[in-house]
Amino acid sequence: MYVHDIMTKGVITIARDASVAEALEKMMDRRVTSLLVERGGTLNDYGIVTRKDFVDKVVAPGGCPHEIKVKDIMSEPLLNINSNVRVENVARLMAKAGIRRFPVMDNGQVVGFVSNSDIIKAYTLELMENEKKTGLIPC
Repeated sequence: MYVHDIMTKGVITIARDASVAEALEKMMDRRVTSLLVERGGTLNDYGIVTRKDFVDKVVAPGGCPHEIKVKDIMSEPLLNINSNVRVENVARLMAKAGIRRFPVMDNGQVVGFVSNSDIIKAYTLELMENEKKTGLIPC
């Protein structure tokens, strides 16, 4: 199984100078847990803001989401992967780096995201399908 088989296609972005309140509204409207932060458009010119960033860097210290900018809480530099990487390799990288999601980039363009939730969903479906076909529990 490869990243392109399980990734969430498309990317929702936000400007780095947007307020955290704007980012939260966009995340709620689009039902996503992270946004790609636009910086300059080149391969290494992105950041990411997640719901964890909001909790850790705004709520916990008592900040105001209308006064804090996305650029003040986003994570950078952003690690990314190619869509032709095997899912097992991505899972190892997530575990080693302590990262829950990666943007997927092909030919210098962001084409989607892959998260630990995508991996869990794909593996659960695969296990259920194999068990249904064979009647055997793998492992």
